[in-house]
Amino acid sequence: MCSTLTTLDLQYNATGSERIEQLANALQQNKTLARIYFGDNLIDNQGAQYFATALQHNKTLIDLDLQHNRIGSQVAQHLANALQKNKTITTLNLQNNPISDQGKQCINEILENKLQIGLLV
Repeated sequence: MCSTLTTLDLQYNATGSERIEQLANALQQNKTLARIYFGDNLIDNQGAQYFATALQHNKTLIDLDLQHNRIGSQVAQHLANALQKNKTITTLNLQNNPISDQGKQCINEILENKLQIGLLV
């Protein structure tokens, strides 16, 4: 990734899991990217799992927008668990994903006092 890129806006790109995996692998090593906007793509549970893995290692990302995708409750919880290890994320937007009310409650409990979470709508 570019050494000076701080924001990556790839909304509305119908990005599949293979591209997400490549981005997530690069994100683990990136030292400048602070914001990723990936709303309105086709990110499924597999793609979100790649992000969860990357977030455990990334130390610069502060804003992750994954709204309007296909991320379910179980993987959203994996994202929340990964963010417990991540010390820089302040905003996670998971609005309009197929996350159950029980899943939302569990995520909020995990992330209580950690994020400004744009999850419950």
